[in-house]
Amino acid sequence: MTNILKFKFKYNRLTLVIAFLIIFTLASLLTIDKALADQESYESVYVSQSFGTTVTIGQTFGVTIVMRNNSEGNWVRSEEYKLGSQNPQDNVTWRDGRVALPAAVIGPGETATFRFDATAPSSPGRYNFQWRMLREHVTWFGDSTPNVEINVRECDPAEWYGVPQCSACTSNGTFQAECSDWGSGGPSWTECRNHCEGVPSATCSLTASPSSVSYNNSSTLSWSSTNASSCSASGDWSGSKGTSGSESTNNLTSNSSYTLNCSGEGGSGSCNTSVSVGA
Repeated sequence: MTNILKFKFKYNRLTLVIAFLIIFTLASLLTIDKALADQESYESVYVSQSFGTTVTIGQTFGVTIVMRNNSEGNWVRSEEYKLGSQNPQDNVTWRDGRVALPAAVIGPGETATFRFDATAPSSPGRYNFQWRMLREHVTWFGDSTPNVEINVRECDPAEWYGVPQCSACTSNGTFQAECSDWGSGGPSWTECRNHCEGVPSATCSLTASPSSVSYNNSSTLSWSSTNASSCSASGDWSGSKGTSGSESTNNLTSNSSYTLNCSGEGGSGSCNTSVSVGA
């Protein structure tokens, strides 16, 4: 009788152990299946984006980004589905790095239109602007928006486009932030400011003596400048030059032209001369 009881006890304990292992294995498989199903359900597709690509330092501007829910489940605001900053991930260059869903629920196949404000950095330069969907503390998922380099400038080019001087100063001479589009070849922000505040631009004078030489002979170039901190040569000579000086040309075998470009705090100026070559 005792042996029978011992056998039953061992049999029941073994059965419990086997049952526990079966239940544990099934639970693990279900957990893995659920995790894989959840992972597969996180899908988003980039649709469109709209915002300015040239802004002023500190400027606040509007952004619209549209993403489509391409998963089988809902995006739910209370479950912390959001739009998050990328390149680099979680950066706060433009704002806090997160944008909440525009609706409580975005269903499968529906689009989420994120409209939000971004603020440009306080230093000029080119900065990455890119976003992607995420579920906070769970995973990033789906398409990233195409990366765009936004050009952050020191002044608003739309206020003064291609005008070769400041368009306005106050009565007491204080500079107002209006300046040209740098890409159009207009003055820089500093030159614009100095113009308004009465700081003169650089000027220069360049002469050749003699201005006409016989074949295979040289001439002497002489120059001077005012309000200049640096000068450089172009044309049939090159390199950095002092703000004043003289130098001999090479022996010339054809007509030659020389240009001097000088710059200073108030702006830049240029001058040129030429030497003709006879027989």
